[in-house]
Amino acid sequence: LVLEPLNGTFLTKQLELSATGPAIKVGRKVSAKVGSERYNGVFDSKVLSRTHAEIWYEAGKVWVKDVGSSNGTFLNGDRLSEEAKASLPFEIKTGDELVFGIDIATDDQATGMYQKVACLVRIVEPGDLSFVRTESSQRGWDSAKGFGGMRVEQVLQMLE
Repeated sequence: LVLEPLNGTFLTKQLELSATGPAIKVGRKVSAKVGSERYNGVFDSKVLSRTHAEIWYEAGKVWVKDVGSSNGTFLNGDRLSEEAKASLPFEIKTGDELVFGIDIATDDQATGMYQKVACLVRIVEPGDLSFVRTESSQRGWDSAKGFGGMRVEQVLQMLE
């Protein structure tokens, strides 16, 4: 599963889902030891709950549910559940807009606003490198970082 940013709040994420694996936990960064990385569901965002949502693969489909967040999870503009209540599972598909949290204005005019995490969903099959092209076009080629922050060795390793 690839989550592409719609509002510049994070770099493209690639989450590995499998029928036998656990659900990916989506939430905000809560410790220095576990930060927002390309391959996890942690976001550096103050509008997300620590445990905000879960994403998993089951019966050939990808699912999302809000696990009782304060600021909500939205699929194509529709909130999945009431505040602080877990939702039912909802199927997500390529092209869907998945949003975690809401924009919240701050009292401090210098900071302005805490932004929601808005994503474009792309479901990719193993071996599909289209996410690399998207990431590299966002960030451009960098000889020190490779395609989209990945060195050629990392891309090749993913294909194995």
